[in-house]
Amino acid sequence: MMNNPVSRPGRHVVPLQIILPVTLTVILFIITIFLAILPIFEKNMMVRKREMIRELTHSALSTLSQLEERQRAGQLTLEEAQTQGKEHIRTLRYGPDRKDYFWITDIESKVLVHPYRPDLEGQDGAGLIDPTGKHFIIEFTQTGKEQGAGYVDYYWQWKDDPNRIVPKISYVKLFPPWGWVVGTGIYVEDVREEISAISWELTWICLLILAVISVLSAYIIWQGTRSERKRRSAEEELRRLNMELENRVVRRTTQLAESNALIQDKNQMLDQTVQDLRMRERTMAEELELAQEVQLHFLPKAFPFHEELRFAALYRSSSKIGGDLYDAFRLSERVAGFYIADASGHGVSAALVTAVLKVSFERFLQGVSDSTQGERASVSSGSKALHDCDSLAVFMQALNQAMLEIIPENVFVTFLFGVFNLDTGILLIANAGHDEPLWYRKKAGMCEVLEIPSNLALGLQEDFLFEIARFQLQPGDKITAFTDGLTELMNLQGEQFGLDRLREIVQAHGSLSPEDLLSKIKKASSVFARNCEPHDDQAVLVMEYARGR
Repeated sequence: MMNNPVSRPGRHVVPLQIILPVTLTVILFIITIFLAILPIFEKNMMVRKREMIRELTHSALSTLSQLEERQRAGQLTLEEAQTQGKEHIRTLRYGPDRKDYFWITDIESKVLVHPYRPDLEGQDGAGLIDPTGKHFIIEFTQTGKEQGAGYVDYYWQWKDDPNRIVPKISYVKLFPPWGWVVGTGIYVEDVREEISAISWELTWICLLILAVISVLSAYIIWQGTRSERKRRSAEEELRRLNMELENRVVRRTTQLAESNALIQDKNQMLDQTVQDLRMRERTMAEELELAQEVQLHFLPKAFPFHEELRFAALYRSSSKIGGDLYDAFRLSERVAGFYIADASGHGVSAALVTAVLKVSFERFLQGVSDSTQGERASVSSGSKALHDCDSLAVFMQALNQAMLEIIPENVFVTFLFGVFNLDTGILLIANAGHDEPLWYRKKAGMCEVLEIPSNLALGLQEDFLFEIARFQLQPGDKITAFTDGLTELMNLQGEQFGLDRLREIVQAHGSLSPEDLLSKIKKASSVFARNCEPHDDQAVLVMEYARGR
């Protein structure tokens, strides 16, 4: 039998075996949070904000396009159109405190509009430099002239505070007819402050976890020390009693067997955990499939007025579920309604926003019907309530307010809503920041972009007053509405499909049926992208006024 005691250096092994893994675990946890998760979160936040200012700039430029069209049509002089455009850009505001703004320079770097620095208006901005020495006004001009649009980073004053200079990223876009460069920006400091707040919260959480682990480690070390003292006492006893040593060996063997049994139990629990995780993965995949089916149920199964009004639609999502939506329906026996929408972002979040839009739209549409007809509410009464521009503008204002109360900040929906009278051929359209649809005129055999006031997208500004457009359609005319996922579709060379290419297709095949025209658009876009996966959702809705044909 063995009488020699275990060597004394072993008494320091237990604390080290406990402290080292615990310390490494905490370090890895902190590294993962601050070097992996937070940078990814900051990057995604910056991408969303960059996308937001790009969409807002495009929306602002649509108003300048309308004024330029009126000037070319002789309704306004060039000076009147540009003056109205400057005043419109000067008054635009957005953001939590309504202090984010737009500005205008020309291609010669002259400052035309700056809401917070009127002293710069009319002056040459080429000499303006930020603390890093960057001539940012010149970079605005070069980006507009060389790329048409893009992002520029520089240092500038914090909103309306000229004494506070901070980093800023702006999106600028050239308005070629007037040689203007219009832009707006985000403050990098906003994102950093949000990330800093999150970092402090995570730091306190890590400290709390570290404190709990330290207490547990101290308790385990204390327990280990006690065990070590018992073991040394047992060694002294073993020197005197060999028989007791044998008994202890037996007990140790029994404990080892129990430990092996415990290990087997743990392995079984681990196997069960792996199986559970696989089952959850399958469940998640099934839930995404179900979500896709639910979203497809949002799309219309059939269209109204089969003979006098013909519809055809296309929907392609960049993932399982997407953020585009369209519908066409009866408002009365002789009035039809249709809409197309595009939520900011992609995937599950965008799909939830479109679901909220559909529910809110149908609830407000029913509310219009109930308030008009009382107990005899019907679809017909709903159409009477939306029979003119004023009532349609009120409806859009209520829908915008509902979206503001539900969806998160910095999330918005572009929305195009049309009301069409089959007897008169009159089309009323409300546009909330969406791309203007195409109008194919059968008699003239030509295709043009509908001149519609763009307005702001839903969910951006409270009490926004929407402008409504009115058009007279003739039998055989077609309206083609679409989301920007189609026109911004890119091929392998980074070129966009574009509005001009889409208009050429409608111009060439506008005499076909809506289904055949849609087939031409689908085929042309697939050939252009060479069947590459789209980076954004795509939706197209074609309506043909077939009465009298």
